[in-house]
Amino acid sequence: MLELWHLSGGYRGEDKVKEISARFREGEVTAVVGPNGCGKSTLLKLIVRLLKPTSGKILLEGVDAASLTRREFARKVSFLPQARAVPHMSAGALVLHGRYPYLSYSRRYSKKDFEAVEDALAATGTEKFRDIPLESLSGGERQKVYLAMLIAQDTDVVLLDEPTTYLDISRQFELMSLIGTLRQRRKTVVAVLHDLGLALRYADRILVLEHGKLRACGSPDDIYHSGTIDCVFQIHTRRISSPAGVEYVFSPERSS
Repeated sequence: MLELWHLSGGYRGEDKVKEISARFREGEVTAVVGPNGCGKSTLLKLIVRLLKPTSGKILLEGVDAASLTRREFARKVSFLPQARAVPHMSAGALVLHGRYPYLSYSRRYSKKDFEAVEDALAATGTEKFRDIPLESLSGGERQKVYLAMLIAQDTDVVLLDEPTTYLDISRQFELMSLIGTLRQRRKTVVAVLHDLGLALRYADRILVLEHGKLRACGSPDDIYHSGTIDCVFQIHTRRISSPAGVEYVFSPERSS
């Protein structure tokens, strides 16, 4: 379980995230949404210790994350940032990198490491990309390989920053379905999502930020009925039933 207690922090002495307290539960996908510049990515960077909080605590299973070594932390929390360079290596080599926190001082991979990689490749359907250079893969294929790397890392907490950015709509659905399978592995998943429709459709809980502060947190149904989405984004949200299930339609805010 991941808990935030009055967490604040940001850049150059200015708090972009302010006094956020939240609990992220095992076996659930929580989507973090909010307008541009509201602190979504900053929140993830604070959790993974890329930024130092100005106040508050981050607890992992009741333990202060600040007390953990880098290796201990990397065995508990994995992170996929939005922007990253594409390394010159095969997909299989990248997935194997997920096992780095578990290497002994000899830096040799064990049978368990290779088994974890095979499991991750199978779970994401990326076995066929094993020997293909990452730069040769499409954006959607590459994202699936990165997700396989996180699965191989086998942490209790998985953080994703805008994982569907630049993907076409079918790849977005495919990737969100794969992220949803992490529930079966009892992972705590926190994903910053730009697409409100994906967040409401696939997440178990929604955390809404506005101006760096926590505006609301609850189930998609609770968030929809509260009207928070409409207030924060200044839009009108409508929920409809379709053969594929519940869908959400967004339109400009109604004029008075």
